[in-house]
Amino acid sequence: MDKTPIQAIIYDLDGTLIDSRPDLYTATNAMLRQLGLAPKGGEELKGYIGMGVRHLVRRAIGDHEHLYEEGFRVFCHYYHQHLTDRTLLYPGVSEALEYFRHKKQFVLTNKLDREAKMIVQQLGIASYFTEVIGEREGMPLKPDPFGLLAILDTYALERTGTVMVGDSAIDIETGRKAGVITAFVSSGFGQPADLRADITVDCLSDLKNYFA
Repeated sequence: MDKTPIQAIIYDLDGTLIDSRPDLYTATNAMLRQLGLAPKGGEELKGYIGMGVRHLVRRAIGDHEHLYEEGFRVFCHYYHQHLTDRTLLYPGVSEALEYFRHKKQFVLTNKLDREAKMIVQQLGIASYFTEVIGEREGMPLKPDPFGLLAILDTYALERTGTVMVGDSAIDIETGRKAGVITAFVSSGFGQPADLRADITVDCLSDLKNYFA
């Protein structure tokens, strides 16, 4: 097949580049125990990931909204110390990053900015990225396209030559709002809902079959 020439790839982090579920689950249940609440199973917690740590904490504590500020503090403190205890790159990630090393590559995630930068550093892939962007002041969370549009503007990228890659409807919606090519990775743990991406791959390394 003919490959589409591109300038840049923008990746989601959790569920796309990394399987961070074990460390997120452990941090969440450590928080719940410290708050005196019952721990939760992985299947329930999986549905809380993707909209940022504040959303995760709120969903985990449920009706105990008065515990939110303490829960947020406890979660962040614990998770910061255990970012990559059991977090791993998905199969095919290293291959894809190396294949596209001559393109501009970015991370755009709803994870806190400091933690996102630390994770890619600890996992040995930081050098592949032109920039890693997470939640920080003045940066709305996806699916708001603000961060993606800022990347396009800052680096003078064409929409038709930029790909947004993710494992959830949030990522695909973000890419559509910004007018870029969208690619859904089905091996992640996101929830695709009814949004249809431009392409769907089972493994990140399959992107090399579509883009040049």
